Amino acid sequence: NVRQSPENGQEEAWLSERDALKTILELKVLSLVSNVESSIENMDVKHDDRSKVLRQLNHVKKLVLATVTAMETPPI
Repeated sequence: NVRQSPENGQEEAWLSERDALKTILELKVLSLVSNVESSIENMDVKHDDRSKVLRQLNHVKKLVLATVTAMETPPI
C-alpha cells in the first residue's frame, strides 16, 4: 500500500491543471482565432486594414501554439 506524499498530490493536481489549460488553448482559443480570422477575411474592409488584423491574429496564434508546445514538455 503506497501512500502519496503531499508533493505527489500537488504535482498531480498541477499536471491535471496544465493538461486542462493546454486543452482549452488547443480546442477553444485556437478555434476562436481561426473563426475570427475567417470572418475578417470575408469582411468588406480595405485590404491594408484586413492584412494588419490578420497579421496580428497570426501572432496570437503563434503565441498560443508556442504555449501549447511548451506545455507538452514534461516539467523538470
